[in-house]
Amino acid sequence: IYGCGRCNLAKPEWGRLTQCGKTLYAHILEKPAGPVALAGLAGKVAKARLLGDGSEVNISKPWNAGENAKDLFLSLQPAALPDGLDTVVALELV
Repeated sequence: IYGCGRCNLAKPEWGRLTQCGKTLYAHILEKPAGPVALAGLAGKVAKARLLGDGSEVNISKPWNAGENAKDLFLSLQPAALPDGLDTVVALELV
């Protein structure tokens, strides 16, 4: 991903985050057991898509999260990540 650099968010347990302008790239390096948590990004992401093929990734907030919940979740098929080494999801920030 050309022109990217580090972002100001903490390193997640499942991989890395990089940023270029208003696009945040989630590099998923480990197969998740469930939805991929993005700490502090609730209400800050307009849409998410797989970088490899452009397909949309579902963004959700848990049904039991209150109005003040700060985390966002990406629903991926854990058994079939598109890239076994580095699945990249492009997150368009609001």
